Amino acid sequence: MFYFEDGNVHFRIKNTVYKLYRSRLIQKSPVLRTMLSLPTTAHLAESASGQDLEDGSSDERAFRLDRWGRQVTTTEFDHLLSFIHPDYDPHTPVSLTRLVDALKQSHYFDIIDIKEMVTLQLNGRPDLKPALRLFLARTCLIYDWIEPAIRQILQDPFDTLTFGDVELIGLPALHPIECARAQILRHRGRCAVVAPRPMHSPIWCLPDRSRCEDAWLDAWWGGFNRQGIALALLHPDHPVPGSTIIQRLPQLDTGAMSERCRELTLQELCGTEDQRSKLLKEEDIIEATVVKVRKTML
Repeated sequence: MFYFEDGNVHFRIKNTVYKLYRSRLIQKSPVLRTMLSLPTTAHLAESASGQDLEDGSSDERAFRLDRWGRQVTTTEFDHLLSFIHPDYDPHTPVSLTRLVDALKQSHYFDIIDIKEMVTLQLNGRPDLKPALRLFLARTCLIYDWIEPAIRQILQDPFDTLTFGDVELIGLPALHPIECARAQILRHRGRCAVVAPRPMHSPIWCLPDRSRCEDAWLDAWWGGFNRQGIALALLHPDHPVPGSTIIQRLPQLDTGAMSERCRELTLQELCGTEDQRSKLLKEEDIIEATVVKVRKTML
């Protein structure tokens, strides 16, 4: 497919030979630019084995990409070339595999514009699983992907991770992520089992404060056809992060609780500049985990 008769540099990956345009590759890739600027065998003696060195001048003397430190496959290289080729249409639907291969190869060959374009397209792909996103973030140095990938992994139950997911994430990243999951679960449990004390307005509270307190406890624990904050934190299938609960507090049904007492109580639960809400501690755990995973970048 990528053997142009008027091309002027040859590459080989196992049994597949490519004849490409030297100027196009030099323009796109600093890695290939360096390789193609090295002295050719026309100016060198034969190698010690008696065979010609690779200079890309013919099929027989093609540059052997499959001998590089990181093996380059024909499929991945084809997918990269499909983006380099001028006939590429950015509006044509592209498979996830093709995008992933192009991302890995563009990072490997340091082709910045293609890497940025493919990264942008992958950002909007719902079929890009978080484990694969984290793998690509670590191997292709896409730092902005680390936190959303970790959040999605933590949001999904652990038993939804496949063996393939675990291999992609890798033990150096998986260990801090699963430690964070355990810390978050413990923290949510501590938050849920002890309902915060309601704040009472000295002026606008109900004559019987116990009614305010009972209404608040009902809102915290929930009731018939009404999910409370505690259950949202501890839901076995779809637990709600503390930061999301804070965002939803304005819609919380507090029943017969005094409006002013409700306002004061929710303000206390949301935290202040001086005292951070305990519901946000899991955000601190995640941020610390992101730092640990960034240190494992490959």
